[in-house]
Amino acid sequence: NITTYPSCASEASIGTLKANGKEGYVPETALTSGIANTVPEDYIYIFNADWRMGQIDNSESLAEFIDDVLALSGCEKVDIYALSHGGQLAATYLYYHGTEGKVDNAVLDVPAIGGTTIATGLLGGNVNFDMEVTLEFGNILLNTEADLRWIADLLPAEGLNNLMNLVFTQVFLPYALNYGSIWDFMNIETYTEMKEKYLNPLVSGDMIEKHDKMHYDCMANMSDGLKAAQAAGVDIFIIANYGTPIGTGEGIDSDFVIDTACSSGAYTAASGTHFASSYVQKNTTCTDPTHNHISPCRTVDASTAYLPENTWFVRGQFHGMVYNDDYTRPMVFEMLLTDNIKDIYSDERYPQFELAQNPIDGLYVKFTNEKSGYFNSESDTLLIRNLSEEYEITVRAIDADGCEFDFDKKQVIAPGEEVEISCTKLSGDFITMEVTYKRVGALLTPAYTKTFYFSAA
Repeated sequence: NITTYPSCASEASIGTLKANGKEGYVPETALTSGIANTVPEDYIYIFNADWRMGQIDNSESLAEFIDDVLALSGCEKVDIYALSHGGQLAATYLYYHGTEGKVDNAVLDVPAIGGTTIATGLLGGNVNFDMEVTLEFGNILLNTEADLRWIADLLPAEGLNNLMNLVFTQVFLPYALNYGSIWDFMNIETYTEMKEKYLNPLVSGDMIEKHDKMHYDCMANMSDGLKAAQAAGVDIFIIANYGTPIGTGEGIDSDFVIDTACSSGAYTAASGTHFASSYVQKNTTCTDPTHNHISPCRTVDASTAYLPENTWFVRGQFHGMVYNDDYTRPMVFEMLLTDNIKDIYSDERYPQFELAQNPIDGLYVKFTNEKSGYFNSESDTLLIRNLSEEYEITVRAIDADGCEFDFDKKQVIAPGEEVEISCTKLSGDFITMEVTYKRVGALLTPAYTKTFYFSAA
């Protein structure tokens, strides 16, 4: 007899939780405290989904919860912020209930709308973690600028992956197969395969019916469902991350946990590769050929996204790290708490494609006279910002084909500061740039080379 807590709207506002000594149940405090600067805590409600249930059931629970919130608050509509599994849940709710007029703004942050390849890898016993990327993710989770990646040289990667596969298939799998949310984390193709392998229609008929509905109705037609919600007045914002290989090692572009294609519906190049210079965007969802939905690094084609004009992509941001990112966090507040942004063209501060700006990410680099990721024949100044809030950095080298830079080989940049570096005129239509730098005084942190990509404007 297990239930979620808070289990109903009357006990779920932050104000009520704190009054009852339950502030420990307030999640993502960096985000909720920011919201509370604008919205009174009695009007901020926490909805917890039951992971044992699938999203068809969870979306109906959310529908009831929203009705209760509106009745308690006396408001006409709610705003929704939803992350990851919650983003898939909110998208499912909008698919089935988005035309009812009860939602104003909905921010879906790295939502697992189309599932995630990680679920396939784990359930299929095909775990092959890239230890260096995994440890980089660990840096972000621990919120430390000490570099942990050197540990990868000490770890028996093959043995650890074999152990993980054994644990998941022998210990986790028998339980996971009964969790509805695990099934909804599978994409349509994987779900069909795994259903035939593990589910007996005579025993699990009700479960199969619900997950068939989730995959073959909701997930298969998500773009149309979200557009219907938009037409009914819901402002929907999807934030997807890209530029990191999926954690389980399938060579898929992701934020380590959720495939970029699954969170956004966009078409992506394989991790570590780029579209050819002759590539033409597919325009399967956005059919306007004048719209450029290709990322500056030529790895994402957002013209195929669920909502091409309402999806933002942050390169290099790991899963769930919006709260620590000095770029994405204020963007979320703007989307959630105002009506200033309607689409990717509304605010030049928030273009469709941008770089992560977490203090732990080290550097932010752009040409000063172009938006992030682009250059033109007049681009003669490079801006380098030290994202660290704690350490100075020294820039040791900048390498890019066909371009030279005029700077001190030990250029020092103070925490939070930036410098402008002169460069020669640029040519061609794509630049790969490597910037080598070191955090001064950071424990166990060697010099690090970070790669940036720029397209001709």
